[in-house]
Amino acid sequence: DTIKDLGKQSFYWCRRLKTVKLPASLEKLGENAFFYCDSLEKLEIPDRVEKLESGAVSDCKSLKSLKLPANLKMIAPSAFYDCSSLKNVAIPKSVESVGYSAFSYCTALESIEFPDSIKTTYNEYGNIESYGLYDAIFYGCSSLKNVKLPKDLGIITESMFEGCTSLKTIELPSGITKIEEKAFKDCSSLSKIKLLNKVTEIGSNAFKDCTQMVSVYAPNSVQKIGENAFTGCSLLTIYGTENSYAQTYARENGILFSTGEMPDSEFTEEAAGEWTILTDGSNAIITAYTGADIALTIPKIINGRKVIACKKDLLKDKRDMITSVTIEAELTSLPDGFFSNFSQLETVSLPDTIKDLGKQSFYWCRRLK
Repeated sequence: DTIKDLGKQSFYWCRRLKTVKLPASLEKLGENAFFYCDSLEKLEIPDRVEKLESGAVSDCKSLKSLKLPANLKMIAPSAFYDCSSLKNVAIPKSVESVGYSAFSYCTALESIEFPDSIKTTYNEYGNIESYGLYDAIFYGCSSLKNVKLPKDLGIITESMFEGCTSLKTIELPSGITKIEEKAFKDCSSLSKIKLLNKVTEIGSNAFKDCTQMVSVYAPNSVQKIGENAFTGCSLLTIYGTENSYAQTYARENGILFSTGEMPDSEFTEEAAGEWTILTDGSNAIITAYTGADIALTIPKIINGRKVIACKKDLLKDKRDMITSVTIEAELTSLPDGFFSNFSQLETVSLPDTIKDLGKQSFYWCRRLK
């Protein structure tokens, strides 16, 4: 119990190491101390250790049980990178900062809760001194479902949740001012997100290829949305206020926009005869049609759910057969190009609720009367 410093690369590439008992006297765990100890299954780090250096426990692919020190203040970059068997981590209340890629590719990680001791801090000129949580912390964490973020976090940093394909919903702290680029890119299960009233900017590719994203609330505070922020979100409706920056952005980028209240429940897929819908129990978004009617009616109700939107490419495989469409659903807008290149389309009946037809809605509909 006299060892205080476990130096850099102390057990580097000890691939058969399964267990280790660290002395209570230990104060420092050096850089890459257990790098690629891919047979290590359990690790308890003594309470005197206040900082985990870069890569300290990275690539320990068999690690399932981890106890962090009670006085830990800093988790350095890549500290637990690719610990692909780690399911849960208890972050001590003393932690103030977590470095970039700290848990990247922890593909079994399901749940994590951060203490409020982690904060985004600013200097007297308003410039960021510490992000609190840094870039790509959960990059590629494909099993991550539950995350509690600290209340004083100000930035969702670059690629923080990129590739978290099991993440369905997340509650953002009230102090968030910016969603940085690729923050939620490829979160293919994420269905909704509510941005609060301090958010001013959404970075490029922030929600790119969130293919199940149904609803985003964008407050009036949002004044900048980067390139391709919602590319690949074909089911998306942006909710906000009339004449807001978000409404202008949605119109210019062919995204549905609504001034109504954003649905509060999660959406799940449901088959309904010749229709496939996403539903929250009350509302429905039509995502597929497998019928063969050339005179098609889009109903007001499907399976007892009110139809509120249609996927942009809903009828693309029927464009050379459909001759007429009646929309009974009380839609407020149509996606861009919804009827584009319908070569046989002759008649369309729209509801009085439609306010926005989108771009090129009837482009090259040569038979339309």
